[in-house]
Amino acid sequence: MFQLHIASANGYIQVTEFLLTHGVSVDVVDSDSWQPIHCATCWGQVNCFSYCNNNNNLRRLSFYLFVYEHDISTVVGGFS
Repeated sequence: MFQLHIASANGYIQVTEFLLTHGVSVDVVDSDSWQPIHCATCWGQVNCFSYCNNNNNLRRLSFYLFVYEHDISTVVGGFS
């Protein structure tokens, strides 16, 4: 995992902001082909998601949350 992925996944908004303002690309992918925005979404770090996504694009957030919930329900297999 890369530094921006770790910062985004853990909600370290100041580190995320620092890395992005110092030239780290938001489009970099890790060994699982995840971008930092995927990490932020998976672990519910809305502030980092918003910062990575440039000014809180709620439509995209809704899409990622929908996909994440769908993936979880598939894995869990109907447990409520």
